[in-house]
Amino acid sequence: MGADAGEGRYLYAIVRCDREEFLGDIGLDGSEVWALPYREIAAAIHRCDARPYVSDSEDRIKDWVIEHNYVIDVATERFGTVLPFSFDVILRGDDKAVRDWIESRYESLTTELDRLSGKAEYSVQLFCDESVLQEEILNEDPDLLDQRKAIEGQPRGSSYLLSRKIEMKLRDALRLRMAEFEEEIEKAVEDLVDGMQVLPRTTATQDERFKGKRLVSSICCLMSEDQVPVLGRALDEMNSIKGLSVRFTGPWAPFSFARLSEDE
Repeated sequence: MGADAGEGRYLYAIVRCDREEFLGDIGLDGSEVWALPYREIAAAIHRCDARPYVSDSEDRIKDWVIEHNYVIDVATERFGTVLPFSFDVILRGDDKAVRDWIESRYESLTTELDRLSGKAEYSVQLFCDESVLQEEILNEDPDLLDQRKAIEGQPRGSSYLLSRKIEMKLRDALRLRMAEFEEEIEKAVEDLVDGMQVLPRTTATQDERFKGKRLVSSICCLMSEDQVPVLGRALDEMNSIKGLSVRFTGPWAPFSFARLSEDE
């Protein structure tokens, strides 16, 4: 332990557990993780210095985040529903400090565990192939089709202006079509889940199937296991629409839905 930093406990999650249980050397940098109980709930923790995990290496930080999430996955498999902490939450002090922290929030923590019991977080993302949708829009509009055919044989200046006019109409129509799809998928999800949050359309995906496609809507939702196939069927219907692709992933610990104040 670092002499200057003092002793600390790294917090992964709050779980249902009434006895001390060791989860193994699965924490950050191979730290030993265990569940430290207070009454019938516990904190999944490891022993550390009371200072943040920082590094100049982005790869090392990514590894820490992966290890953090892995511990939460293991805790979920072992104990069921958990209240997950975000990466790098450290409580200053020893095991007694952790128990004191839990004791001071015992009622709210048990209430949250009850509220989220049997539920998990899922992600729904709707992507579109803009060129495919534009072609669909064009084929549905006889006037636009006629205008595009009329470009042939026009002088360069006239054909350019007509092409720009068609392009602007298609762009506006595409914007409206995507707004309709966005509203449709968000309504479908909202009707079938226990909770949802619409996320900014800036979320990147490394899935090669969606590279080059535009993100129309990004949603995280909270639901029980028996709701998953019902939502899956609704999403399959949207996925069958030409030019649309749906990415449906999970389950994960309910990071977005757990009301867990780390600074109280």
